[in-house]
Parts: sequence; C-alpha cells; structure tokens
Amino acid sequence: MDNNFFSITWAINVGKESARLIRSIRSGGYKTARQYYSFYSNGRWADASARRALASVKKLGNPSPYYIVESGDGSRMIYALNAMDSLSKGSVVYYFMTRVGPRKCVNCNTN
Repeated sequence: MDNNFFSITWAINVGKESARLIRSIRSGGYKTARQYYSFYSNGRWADASARRALASVKKLGNPSPYYIVESGDGSRMIYALNAMDSLSKGSVVYYFMTRVGPRKCVNCNTN
C-alpha cells in the first residue's frame, strides 16, 4: 500500500501518529508536552497548552487510532484520531479521512 495523500495507509498512519503522541505525553509528562507545544512563540501559550494537554491526557485513556464505519452506499469511511484537538478538548476527536470501496447507487433502478 502506498502512503499517498488520502490513501488508506495515509489515513491509518495519521491516526497511529496521533495515538503515539498522546501516549508519549502521558508517559513523558510536562517536559514532553512542552516540547510538543514549542511551536508557540509566546512561552505562556506553550506553558498553558502543555498543562491543558497533561490534564486532558488523563481523560482520554488509550483511544483507538482509527475506526472504520460502514456507509449506506456500500463503501466504508475511515476516521482517524486527531491528537491536537483531543488534547485541547479533553475528549477523543476523530476526523473523516477517506472513503474506501465501491459505492453502489442507492436511488438507481437497475435490473
């Protein structure tokens, strides 16, 4: 499988990377969270975001990196874990990544 944008592998890897980040912040503590949020130029924002991530990571538990949902048209949809939003909100957040499989026409009159 390829790792092209919007491919199945790409969608699954995005979720796995988010799960890895959540686990590393949980095990590493404040220092790891602060390193992750170092992209903020303002030190107070980085500190506040790191503290929020530490508080949120306890609520998240060990979330699944992705899940697959059957669609009504015969295809499947892949949703991947989003670490940034999950750590910010304190609840597990998944985003739609890609659709997989053939789609059958629901309203067609085929005999």
